[in-house]
Amino acid sequence: MTKIDRVLKKLSELYDFNRKLKAYKLREARRGVKIWQTQITSPCPPSGENPSRFDSREDEFLDSLSDSFQKDHKSMNSQITIRNETEADVDAITQVTVAAFKTLEISRHTEQFIISVLRAAKALTVSLVAELDGRVVGHVAFSPVTLSDGTHDWYGLGPVSVLPDYQRRGIGKALIQEGLSRLKDLNARGCCLVGHPEYYRKLGFKNMPGLVYEGVPPEVFLSLSFDGQTPQGTVTFHEGFNADGKGGGTGAEARGSGALEALSSKEV
Repeated sequence: MTKIDRVLKKLSELYDFNRKLKAYKLREARRGVKIWQTQITSPCPPSGENPSRFDSREDEFLDSLSDSFQKDHKSMNSQITIRNETEADVDAITQVTVAAFKTLEISRHTEQFIISVLRAAKALTVSLVAELDGRVVGHVAFSPVTLSDGTHDWYGLGPVSVLPDYQRRGIGKALIQEGLSRLKDLNARGCCLVGHPEYYRKLGFKNMPGLVYEGVPPEVFLSLSFDGQTPQGTVTFHEGFNADGKGGGTGAEARGSGALEALSSKEV
């Protein structure tokens, strides 16, 4: 077998591997798991280059196939686990939340206190963590909201946080989707949030005429109805959203900008 034939054979094996990997990633995506893959390119000698120099490049390339296979195999086994928070996760959730909002200019940096107050008040209806290789890298909270028209079983989304190094990899989306699914299992009727319109519209949220959250621009307040019904009136978040870490700020239900940056203003 010639050197070119050997390379072509390896390329064929690589193509077959990538095809199987894509099928694997598709199956895992349906389970809410994001898989990472190292990209490989094959070295080709420039036109007119001495073919003898291709020997070492071929060896390097064949070695890279083996290395890449090991990396991809490891990636396939490094899956994101979405689960309920436990008492042992409390410190990790605080660290993730602080890190995620640290550089967000509109944040008052009180999100970790909000979560603590919601937890103490037994108002964390759904609180999920994203775990990767045994490390908590993300968190999302859902808590009850009050609607002025008397509609029950609606919830607010947020805070939602992902460690900076792991953002924009679909972890936040996986957390949110699993949280929404669990709300539906609890017979919730809908969910609302303050956040980036473009990001959350991709998850099914939209601006609902007649349903408002006072003190914020209407375009950043979005809702998702689970039963097809649209409530009318004003939304009030749990008083925990007024938490400031100083023992005050929790004496009234949360309205306006006090809860804005804490909900879900980050694209995660």
